[in-house]
Amino acid sequence: MGEEVDKRVMEAADALVGAFDALREAKLALDDPRLSSSSDQQRNQGFSQAANRTESAAKKGEEALRRALVAAAVRRSAADFACYRLADGRLAGARAEWRSAAREEDASGKAARLSIAVALLEQGLDAAKDLIFREAADAEAAANGFDDSAAMFVRTAQRPPAGQPSG
Repeated sequence: MGEEVDKRVMEAADALVGAFDALREAKLALDDPRLSSSSDQQRNQGFSQAANRTESAAKKGEEALRRALVAAAVRRSAADFACYRLADGRLAGARAEWRSAAREEDASGKAARLSIAVALLEQGLDAAKDLIFREAADAEAAANGFDDSAAMFVRTAQRPPAGQPSG
């Protein structure tokens, strides 16, 4: 069974490398000088390339996430599943921003949506990476003083409705 697990981890790592490479290409496409061209044709070509690279990175990210979850499943960890859900949510958000960018008419709106999509992709890939490299991430967190048993979310006091006195 150990060889099979190692094989899955290596496949997931390879998929992550491909996804991070695609992410780098998407980031580079966002810096394309054509995006700020005064020519509509040039701008449209730049946005088309940036959108295609972002979509490619999202597809590769989703595949890498799937492979990373399969590789991590051997641990049967609820924390791994939470990490998967975080990554999946970020990748879904990236896809939604990518679709919104395709519907945008304004050049600055398109650029902003694609930038957000790329940022969400990066966050999703970072979370997917933690699925197969969790021990290293846990050791780094411990070295930085992170307490894994601490609550992730803290409920704050509720605000009174508008017009009502507090207290």
